[in-house]
Amino acid sequence: MVDPSSQYLWLEYGLALFGGLIFYWKMFSKLSLKHTLRILQLKEDYPCLFSFFNFRSYLIMALMITMGITLRKTGWVAPGYLSFLYLTMSVPLLLSSTRFYYTGFYYTRFIVLINPGEA
Repeated sequence: MVDPSSQYLWLEYGLALFGGLIFYWKMFSKLSLKHTLRILQLKEDYPCLFSFFNFRSYLIMALMITMGITLRKTGWVAPGYLSFLYLTMSVPLLLSSTRFYYTGFYYTRFIVLINPGEA
């Protein structure tokens, strides 16, 4: 689908961006907000590395990684279509990570908003 020599390259990029934004809005924004709030409400100063996400989220992550590797290695999907899928998925992942980084940079400000008595 995404062919560098295509005359419709910008249309393909635009569709991938649009699809990624929809996917972020419908699913990833809710997940990243839920996990951000979860991190802000942790009581430990140095929590376990795996306490940031719940078990279901780790299962979803493992499934997505496994599907990506399987689709790439088996050749069931043409590389052009895979590149379109990669571009589409990169948008919500990038936006979600931006939310995590933003919250991390302004952690003390958010802690006061979430737990006003503890600051």
